[in-house]
Amino acid sequence: MSNKIYGASETPIVFKSSLGDVTFTPTSVANGAGRISARWDRGAGSKPSLYKWRVHTKAAAALAVGTPLEVYLATSDGTDEDGNLGTADAAFASADKRRNLQYVGAINADSITNGEVQIASGLVEIRDRYVSVVWWNALGQALSATATDHTFTLTPVPDEIQ
Repeated sequence: MSNKIYGASETPIVFKSSLGDVTFTPTSVANGAGRISARWDRGAGSKPSLYKWRVHTKAAAALAVGTPLEVYLATSDGTDEDGNLGTADAAFASADKRRNLQYVGAINADSITNGEVQIASGLVEIRDRYVSVVWWNALGQALSATATDHTFTLTPVPDEIQ
């Protein structure tokens, strides 16, 4: 008889402006601009490689349906970081800085209602010890100025053999 393989969800890692695990402040990021989070150290030794990601955000004004907020990861071995964006929570304005990052996914605006929360999720594989999340705003509007409107979560979902 074969063994079943289940996904075993573990404790989420929350990237947000305060009271999270990693500092990330994408408030008021303009259209055509980006934000990188502080660096998360996953720790030494064996770690899960598969994560469920979830983005929760809101724009400052009504959106055009289909416009994206792009999500990337900047990973590092502790010396060199993808995209050379640094290790602290910071803004950046060059769209070219996305070229050497790991594309994770996007939130595509699904409503033109002003102030409606946009949420998306998916799976991503992470093998490096150090990770920062990067958002690039192509929504056509700035992001909301309210810190609690923006969260990025990574939940480890390692396989569990029964």
